[in-house]
Amino acid sequence: LKERCRKRGLPISGVKAALLERVQKDVEEQIKILKEEHKAKSLSKLQQAPNDVTKYLEELVCEYLKASGGVASSRDVGRYLAANSASKQTGRRETALAELKRTFGGLSAFLNLRGGLFEVQPGEGLANDYSFQIVLKQKAAKRR
Repeated sequence: LKERCRKRGLPISGVKAALLERVQKDVEEQIKILKEEHKAKSLSKLQQAPNDVTKYLEELVCEYLKASGGVASSRDVGRYLAANSASKQTGRRETALAELKRTFGGLSAFLNLRGGLFEVQPGEGLANDYSFQIVLKQKAAKRR
């Protein structure tokens, strides 16, 4: 623990519990900083994305969620996007899912940046299942 404190520039004095608490707080702070940086990068990607690409992807996700009663798993939405072509904007022959990943980095990042339309909820799968639930917000369902 003292070595970890040294590497992190933290005080090395005190009992084991105090050292452990310092390291844990530092790790939590680093995670917070990394999440903020990731969110800023994602927001930057969103701002750079062509508006018609964003709108097209929003419409596809909304269409699937409406057909599914307003809620669907990320895996199902991903499969739906993979079965649809990308917007005409790109001029590439790729799926909507590939376009979304290339433009936004992933489905989760896209949905979190579109917080007014969608709500992301933890999945109820196995511990190693990374899927999550996507809920179409009421305002978005009425608007589209």
